[in-house]
Amino acid sequence: MVVTLVDISRAVCELSYMFGVGIQDINEMKSRKQNIIDARRFLIYYLWNHKGVKHYHMKQYIKGIHHATSMYHCKIIEDLFDSHEKYRRKYFEFLYKIEYS
Repeated sequence: MVVTLVDISRAVCELSYMFGVGIQDINEMKSRKQNIIDARRFLIYYLWNHKGVKHYHMKQYIKGIHHATSMYHCKIIEDLFDSHEKYRRKYFEFLYKIEYS
């Protein structure tokens, strides 16, 4: 599947709004604040699970990310989906907004 700049921009802008963080915070691996990490996790999971971006290529979309970090965040978000309904609901809300708006 091809990932376009429009796909990335739409996802990052929506996550920025949903989590109340700056676009630059999502695109760079510089902060450990929970809301920034959650927004970045959603982006990583979206790119991997819905757009088919391999973990090794994630660095093309998120500055400074290592493939092992990408794998870790995908595992964590899947665990959160299983144990916390709010994360799953928020992620589906995110998907709906970027796909249908």
